[in-house]
Amino acid sequence: MINAAKFIGEPEQLPFQYSKLGIFRYLEMISNHHAKTNYINTDLEILQKKDLESQTKLLQTLEIYLLNNCRIKPTSEQLYIHTNTLKYRLNQITDLTSIDFDDFHSRMQLYIDLQLIKQRS
Repeated sequence: MINAAKFIGEPEQLPFQYSKLGIFRYLEMISNHHAKTNYINTDLEILQKKDLESQTKLLQTLEIYLLNNCRIKPTSEQLYIHTNTLKYRLNQITDLTSIDFDDFHSRMQLYIDLQLIKQRS
């Protein structure tokens, strides 16, 4: 648990019980594997670049949307934005990338890669 907190750098994100760490338990190993294989999630790279250029919050929106199981209402409430604003951002994300929100495995990979991007920042 201590190693996961050190790696993430944001211990407030982690649960207090080791059994509830979930994917956070494996992030350091995944990060090392990505480094060895030079893996970069190009979709997230595109969104990150867009965020820097246009002061958008597409990566944050994507993360919160994934955390809310791709549900509009709880995501918009957590982001303090109107549902139409959220839908607009999600349309931007799908227009800029090849992200498929209907594919569970893609959503999991996105979440993992988002956590690794946050860790590097």
